[in-house]
Amino acid sequence: MKETIGILLIGSALFCALRALIPYGRFFKRSLTLFTEFLSRHLSSGHSPLGSPLHPNSYVQRVSQKLERAGIPGSQAMAFLSRQAICGALGLVAGLSLTFFGLPAYIVPTFLGISLFWPSMKLQSRIRRRQKQIVLTLPYYLDLLTFALEAGLDLVVALEEVIRNDSPNPLREELILSLRSIQMGNSRVHVFTKLGERTGVEPLMLWASAIRQSEELGASLGTILRIQSESLRRELVRIAEEEAQRAPLKMLGPLVVFIFPALFVLLFAPLFFRLFPGS
Repeated sequence: MKETIGILLIGSALFCALRALIPYGRFFKRSLTLFTEFLSRHLSSGHSPLGSPLHPNSYVQRVSQKLERAGIPGSQAMAFLSRQAICGALGLVAGLSLTFFGLPAYIVPTFLGISLFWPSMKLQSRIRRRQKQIVLTLPYYLDLLTFALEAGLDLVVALEEVIRNDSPNPLREELILSLRSIQMGNSRVHVFTKLGERTGVEPLMLWASAIRQSEELGASLGTILRIQSESLRRELVRIAEEEAQRAPLKMLGPLVVFIFPALFVLLFAPLFFRLFPGS
């Protein structure tokens, strides 16, 4: 009873505090942004004693790569790590606060772990959603590029035409960055190889290898892209068939938890009251 009252009191206090702070939401959001920027500058500076042990360069590079795959500039890696540390601190404070109301001590590492890994899980979910959008959009782009190349356009000009006539999507954003890099003087093979590495999408890596093969051997790029488009469509059909085969298993949980109990009540409740009329 004491634990329940404590949780209710904390929830009520947080609700009242949030209601009181709603008019100052922009101020606190700006303050949090400035604080994370300060932490990121402090941790990334070479003179900081905390920079090296807390955030090794390899870990920062991995975080930067994940941010780029999620469509976020990789330069925001230290800010992301700072916000992750702030979330962990808030989770630790919340867990310690709950222990004062009689909750078991394991609530502290539970809150700490959830608050620390929640930003990473959200980031990973965003990466998967973005990569799926890129894979679904890629066959359409390959078909348009094939038509443009077979009509006699150069690859860069064909990309510009396709991008100009398409609506905003993750693949379009990545191709705009690649075109800017080509216009700055980088080779097409290098740019599209970086595109595949930046997005982590395997068909884009195959696209880069097709461009390399066309550059080195003089093969027709339009024919190669047409073959890749057909292969990618077959792969998408195979994935869709696998998802359709897994659908009954995914439906089993809601059936057992929600539908079967209600069905049993409708079927057996009248029989129960007939057998036990006094109950």
